[in-house]
Amino acid sequence: MALHKKTYDLCSKYLQPNYKIAELGAQYLMGEEWGEYGPPYFKNVFNNLDITSFDITGENDSIIMNLSKDIPDDFKNKFDIMTNFGTTEHVQNQYICWKNIFDMVKLNGIVISEIPKKDNWHNHCKYYFDEDTFKSMHLDFKIIDIQDIYYTDNGNLIYCVMEKIHQGEFKTEEKILLDSMIIIEDYNDKQGI
Repeated sequence: MALHKKTYDLCSKYLQPNYKIAELGAQYLMGEEWGEYGPPYFKNVFNNLDITSFDITGENDSIIMNLSKDIPDDFKNKFDIMTNFGTTEHVQNQYICWKNIFDMVKLNGIVISEIPKKDNWHNHCKYYFDEDTFKSMHLDFKIIDIQDIYYTDNGNLIYCVMEKIHQGEFKTEEKILLDSMIIIEDYNDKQGI
């Protein structure tokens, strides 16, 4: 779970001080290009932003949350921005995870993800995404930006910015969401999220 400088440069226009921001995973800053900031945590460096962290470990004063289980009502429709920089691909129940993300973001709120693309970052996680995975959630989110970001050590991550387009129940069907992913069945995630 880390935020690369390339991704921050792409998404910084969305991260406004007056917004309530949720970060999935206690995200640290990755790479030498951060200079004086690396390797602290995102929410500590950008402390001018209203950031609430959610992590199954409680690391860096995050709120302990298992994204494979339904979230408490007090976190629903609360956030203007949700960041997902290398978290959801480790969550065991993808359908509940994305339903929780939908539920946590306000109407017209933004979800910013950067996660491993299919056929890249081998042995990193159980779930791999591509454009079709994000497009499969078209009943709930509108894609604002989607692109590959290449890193020489492991290959492409897929960067996607989506806007929540309706209030109410999550409409994406579980089968359609899972059919759009590559699932590594024998991957044993030590975090067990």
